Amino acid sequence: MRRTPTYATRILLALALPGLTNACMLAERAAAPLGSPVEPTVSTEKARQNEPMVASATKADEKPAGETVRLTDSAPAKDPRPDAPPPPAEPRPTSAPASASTSTPMAQGAAAGLAFDMAAPESVSRGPLRADVKAKKVASRGAEAFGRGGLGGKSDDGFYGGQDELRVGGQAFEVKEAVSAGINDLIDARDDALSTFAIDVDTGSWTLAKRFLQGGALPNPQAVRVEEWVNAFSYSYPAEGALHPFTIHLEGAPLAKQSMVLRVGIQGKEIEKREREPAHLTFLVDVSGSMRPSDRLPLAKQALELLVRELNGKDSVSIATYAGGSRLVLPMTRADGAGKGRILDAIASLQSGGGTAMGDGMVLAYQEATKALGQKGSSRVIVLSDGDANIGRTGHAEILKSIKGYVSEGVTMSTVGFGVGNYREHLMEQLADAGNGNYSYVGSLDDAKKIFVDKMTGTLQVIAKDTKIQVAMNPDVVQSYRLIGYENRDVADRDFRNDKVDAGEIGAGHTVTALYEVVLRDDEPKGDIATVRVRYKQPKGERATETEAAFTASALRHDVKELSADGRFAAGIGLVAEALRHSPHMDRLGLSVGDALRLMESGAAGPHAAERREAVRLIAPLVEGAPVAWR
Repeated sequence: MRRTPTYATRILLALALPGLTNACMLAERAAAPLGSPVEPTVSTEKARQNEPMVASATKADEKPAGETVRLTDSAPAKDPRPDAPPPPAEPRPTSAPASASTSTPMAQGAAAGLAFDMAAPESVSRGPLRADVKAKKVASRGAEAFGRGGLGGKSDDGFYGGQDELRVGGQAFEVKEAVSAGINDLIDARDDALSTFAIDVDTGSWTLAKRFLQGGALPNPQAVRVEEWVNAFSYSYPAEGALHPFTIHLEGAPLAKQSMVLRVGIQGKEIEKREREPAHLTFLVDVSGSMRPSDRLPLAKQALELLVRELNGKDSVSIATYAGGSRLVLPMTRADGAGKGRILDAIASLQSGGGTAMGDGMVLAYQEATKALGQKGSSRVIVLSDGDANIGRTGHAEILKSIKGYVSEGVTMSTVGFGVGNYREHLMEQLADAGNGNYSYVGSLDDAKKIFVDKMTGTLQVIAKDTKIQVAMNPDVVQSYRLIGYENRDVADRDFRNDKVDAGEIGAGHTVTALYEVVLRDDEPKGDIATVRVRYKQPKGERATETEAAFTASALRHDVKELSADGRFAAGIGLVAEALRHSPHMDRLGLSVGDALRLMESGAAGPHAAERREAVRLIAPLVEGAPVAWR
């Protein structure tokens, strides 16, 4: 049966081909009976044969009373969209065996092209978007059709150049310099069986996108990085064993057609706050004129106050600022009783105004941070900015040249982004990458609490550095594969054991998740499907250690519903990100945003249900045919 584009598909098409899509939509509406919904992604006959995924979740994942998320029938809702939305060498452990089943791993759902059950198509039950929200697309370099290469393509200069502008209550916000690293393609396992990348716990891409979704607009697709959407959420991976500072968890299940999803999870060991090593922090605060709005410097000051109140007398803080020039506001000061008061007073005194000499400020901050290197504990620079740099060294490459020596001495750097108007997302993400740190974005006080209170120990204490992952596919079992995300964290296969090559870090209690699409040669695979190796150094060490785990065919689940709630949610949010960054693989797999939403929804359970359900609420208005009711 010919499939008519769903609401979500029409949104994505409208972003690239607005004229053609509008014509198609008018034709569809003219042909359809008054009040009838557009034909769903999955045929009605197939939908009747399938059961809602939520109803089939395992008992261990059942949602507590009063917090149930369920699919319900409802009348077609009025389309609330804005007129023109923006673009969107020890023994190897093996994975746990799959639950018993008489069916073969790839059999269920393969014939229908969908490996998980779909609920009957219905309209979305949702409230209207705010009347004062208007959105528009602002063209910039190489932005035609999101890159001249089409979906997933790049412009002539090798980068996407789209800018989004969101108008809320008459105030304009834009995201500048959002740069796509491309989209990984399928690789023939016989040509190249190795996939190598640096570990990453950045989360800024999701938190930034959340601001757009809350405002009724789609995020800039160039700023959507799958791994940051997946890793923005908490997971309950057991922390087992004592040989390494983390444990490896693997699970997989059929996804769509002949493809399966393989989830690689890393759980860092937990460290109690009282056992945390001293942290010597240098706050580098952008106090330029662009930081004046309430969601920038005022919010950054609140975030820093939250962090300082969590510190103890063994920790210390210094504060540097930059605007037209750089200034040391507070030298390194112990965060004990009297010292903590001086630190809070210095934060309260910060005022915005002037240009943005980020490069000079970075040098000053690193000079201050290196003074703490001889002391017990770690030294870290925390940059709080909207990423704008208009005086002196303005690009991240030029800025990093001036601080390269400080980075090699052991000072790490975290970047925290603020604001939407004129926000330079690419600069903030790349600075954290090169500074051996992590990138976060704060759009609200709740975001600040999650970073600086809930996950403070993981942010401040590194348990493994220069961490790389290499997944070796078994070409006798695997036909092809692709890493979903991590495009800008790629490491040459030959450099996996080259310990001079820089990589990522794992903080105490951090979870890191990576997703692979794997196409198997047979419906009944046997033996090892893949071997996952992790290589890392101790925080103060220079010699690397390596560990590995095998994912066997016997551990492959028979249906995606049999994945853990963590696995289902991670796969679902990853596929939503794939769709919103215009990945051509979604069409190839025959998957829609609605499919991904249902997978997310079925995993919105357990101890992390609240944050997961918030994400489902934000994404649900994009999907027609997947109603969501809350009670």
